[in-house]
Amino acid sequence: MIRQALFPLLLLCCTALQSCGDDSTSANNTNIDTDTTMSATIGITSWKANHMTGNTNLGLLTVSGEIVHLPIMQVDSSLTIQVRNPRVGRFEIDSAGVTTGSYLSFTSGSQQAPKAYMSTSGYIEISQLTADRVIGTFEATMLDSPPHGGMSDGSEIVIKRGHFNVKGKY
Repeated sequence: MIRQALFPLLLLCCTALQSCGDDSTSANNTNIDTDTTMSATIGITSWKANHMTGNTNLGLLTVSGEIVHLPIMQVDSSLTIQVRNPRVGRFEIDSAGVTTGSYLSFTSGSQQAPKAYMSTSGYIEISQLTADRVIGTFEATMLDSPPHGGMSDGSEIVIKRGHFNVKGKY
């Protein structure tokens, strides 16, 4: 009985939350701003985010894309790009950004058993950086990076033809 009474309220709240926020980061993959995109080929699979965010804080540019399933707001996979002291130009990636301050991370799978990867090599190239938009490309080789300090199984993935064009606060 309580479940039946709460379900319409939960549905109403999810709908209200979905309609909030700017259209460029809408989680329903019907972005009004069709210029806001983030995509790549991960392994042999085409990947395209339907929820994107970006900002710069304390000299660290972060651009994230996720594939989110509605109405339960479950994240299927996410890709994050970070660049220290961003500007237009090419940024080489080293292992987890230790030397260069530039890296990618990718997570896929369920929240109970996620599979996480961290970049070991590659590049991020920023072709345009304004106060409200960043555009660029990326490629990387990534190594399995288990959460909570677990043991890596040594698996690698390769990300090719990555592209981002994301509104945010830069």
